Amino acid sequence: MAHRSDGSEVNRLIVRLVERAQRAGSLRADVGPTDLAFFMMANSRVAEAAPGRWHRHFTLSLDALRAR
Repeated sequence: MAHRSDGSEVNRLIVRLVERAQRAGSLRADVGPTDLAFFMMANSRVAEAAPGRWHRHFTLSLDALRAR
C-alpha cells in the first residue's frame, strides 16, 4: 500500500525552509510559507508551458525573493 500524505509534512518543511532562509538573511522578511508554496506552483506551470524557457522565469522569481 502506497503512503499518502495530507500535505502537512510538506507544509512543515516549507515553514522550516522559510524560517532558516530568513534567519540566514537570504530570504526577504515579508515572504511567508504560502508565498513560497505559490512560487513553486507557479513555476511548475511555467515549466509545463515553456519547457525550454522556464530558467529565465525561475531566475527572475528567485531574485525577487532574495533579501537585499
